[in-house]
Amino acid sequence: MKKILLAVALVLPMLQVHANTLGFDSLSAGPGGVAAIPNGYGGMQWLNMNVVNTAAAAFSGTNYMNAAVSGTNVATIADPSQLAGFGSATAFTFGSAYFTDVNLLTGDALGTCCGGTVTVTGYALENGSAVQVDQTTLPTNPMLPTFWTFGWSNLNAVAFSYMGSGMYGDTLAIDNIDPSPTPLPDTAWLMGSALVLGVLAARRKNSGVRLV
Repeated sequence: MKKILLAVALVLPMLQVHANTLGFDSLSAGPGGVAAIPNGYGGMQWLNMNVVNTAAAAFSGTNYMNAAVSGTNVATIADPSQLAGFGSATAFTFGSAYFTDVNLLTGDALGTCCGGTVTVTGYALENGSAVQVDQTTLPTNPMLPTFWTFGWSNLNAVAFSYMGSGMYGDTLAIDNIDPSPTPLPDTAWLMGSALVLGVLAARRKNSGVRLV
């Protein structure tokens, strides 16, 4: 199932390409402060990831307020029991990002609750299959964003696996992601709608250990 899900991030068509750091602040999080990251943002396809406006009323007094590095928007894993990440049909470099454990516990703006770990995995497309090329597991900080440098090159997908306390709706917030994708030629659009529909029907069960 892992390879099938990762393949989705690799075979969907690219809509546009932007280099530079992705801070998510140009995206609208809607009136409720949460929305799905649209495919094509930053030249990437996105799976199970939301944009959150940490200044929205719904997140007031929570440690979401700690997670934004630039502006007020951050990316989050929408459902920590499901695959999360981004991918491109063409190779890119994953430079760095900021990670923060967040939850909906009101009164936790100081980030005293919880904390978790995230496993970040890089995949390359080889002979039609997604092959793991890099992986690291590091703790997240509920108080302040933690900056990690990766410098992984020649990737086609990056996946996030988050393990939190399972309390208070905790999940992972990510800001200032730094991928540098290679532009995709106009003639290289790939179709994957049938595969996407099949994957969406295969829901993962949350067993307490949240893996991609």
